[in-house]
Amino acid sequence: MAGNPLEEAVATAEEIAVVLSGELQKAILQITALRIENEKLKEKLKELTKQPVDHQYRA
Repeated sequence: MAGNPLEEAVATAEEIAVVLSGELQKAILQITALRIENEKLKEKLKELTKQPVDHQYRA
């Protein structure tokens, strides 16, 4: 027995919203992790640029 098309459409939209919500949460977690890693790399770069150069390069 087929249900009401509007109810089916709403149910489908709700299912899609749940999936997208989960994917959005995953994306936000990944972005947060990348921002943390970026900050760590920036700090490491600052440390490295403060160190004196201990060897010479010849042209």
